[in-house]
Amino acid sequence: MNPTILIVDDLAVEREIVARLIRSNSRFDVEFARDGNDAMNVLRDSRIDVIVTDLIMPGMDGMELTLAANDAYPSIPILLMTAYDTGHIAKEALTKGAASFVPKTQLNERLVGIVKRLVNRGIIDRCRNFAGKCLSEGYSCYELSNDLSMIEPVVNAIHRTMTSMEIANPSSRIRTCTAVEEAILNAIVHGNLEIGQSNFITVRDQGKITLHRTVDRRGRMLKFRDRKVIVKASFCREAAEISIQDSGDGFDVNAIVEANSSDHFHDGRSHGLALMHSLVGRVRFNDVANEVTLSTATVDF
Repeated sequence: MNPTILIVDDLAVEREIVARLIRSNSRFDVEFARDGNDAMNVLRDSRIDVIVTDLIMPGMDGMELTLAANDAYPSIPILLMTAYDTGHIAKEALTKGAASFVPKTQLNERLVGIVKRLVNRGIIDRCRNFAGKCLSEGYSCYELSNDLSMIEPVVNAIHRTMTSMEIANPSSRIRTCTAVEEAILNAIVHGNLEIGQSNFITVRDQGKITLHRTVDRRGRMLKFRDRKVIVKASFCREAAEISIQDSGDGFDVNAIVEANSSDHFHDGRSHGLALMHSLVGRVRFNDVANEVTLSTATVDF
């Protein structure tokens, strides 16, 4: 049985655009809903793997749907489609249960990749390793080269441990792993390879193949080829804490505070930081900001 994606938008033409993108680039099935109330009825009657929803809709809007679906079906990831002027709403929805977001201007380049990752995370969260219930503490450390293809396997391994140990709820686990993925991507692209935000956005918007080729080519340069990203994950029954450290010089720590504003949600300079702050309980940086620590807890681990 193919994974099923629920597309929620009050405009039929928008629903069809999203469905066409998903169908043409994957083997996923799709179902449709006109608003949040309609979506909740579909969720009650059908097996859904990921919800892709617009934010602004009549009746039950995307924010209300996020709250209701996350409460009733916490293992189903929710992906928000956002317009440029809805950053403040998107930020609030992420803090209340959505797993990720994609600007409508970038649906062609990014939608299917994000949906595929969320489908995989939902599957991981439902397939528990019951032996993990006997694990009271855990620690793992990964050393990554500047290879974007290694991000997902590392994040999935962290997700499996969190799921087996039943750390947090399904929604929180999926959201934490989305933040870890973003942090590792930032560490490779901006930290190790020193690719500026504007250049990164330009390359990313040209598609996955162009992004991987650019990173691979820059990663072979003498200055960058030996740089690594170190990912350390600590687990206990109450929480998970994951630190991601790159080999670069860090960046202006004052930008961290600025990036937590919804004004920067669609700003390439601060997208990753804003996303991390919205998805996990706590985000901390070291003094030079070449290491970020993400925690499911809101106090010291």
